[in-house]
Amino acid sequence: EDISSAVSAKGLPKVIYSLAGAFHTLVLFPGLEVRAGSSDSDHLFLETPGVAASHCSFRNTIDGVRITALNGEIASGNAPDKVVTDALLTETSFVRLLPSGLELKVEIPESMQSAGPGTADRT
Repeated sequence: EDISSAVSAKGLPKVIYSLAGAFHTLVLFPGLEVRAGSSDSDHLFLETPGVAASHCSFRNTIDGVRITALNGEIASGNAPDKVVTDALLTETSFVRLLPSGLELKVEIPESMQSAGPGTADRT
């Protein structure tokens, strides 16, 4: 069962992804780091070729959602093939896990969106 159906997630950012035709949602609670990858110890378990154990992490911050590459490569925002080590997402965006190409949608509620650009990347 998705955590979003068990608790009120209104106003919180979410990671949405599809594997084997089923959609899944993971709520990003403030301050908590969520690891995504192919290890069964990762919070977001992605059993997909090309996804590393603890591939990346997501953190809901006061400024937006921070995504950080850990043991894998990521691309985010409007440059889906540009590898970044860290990005701050301030509006709903897609994050691509490389080399698998798996896309994760990071949904940012309007109440958290800034008027500026959608991502601030560090390569």
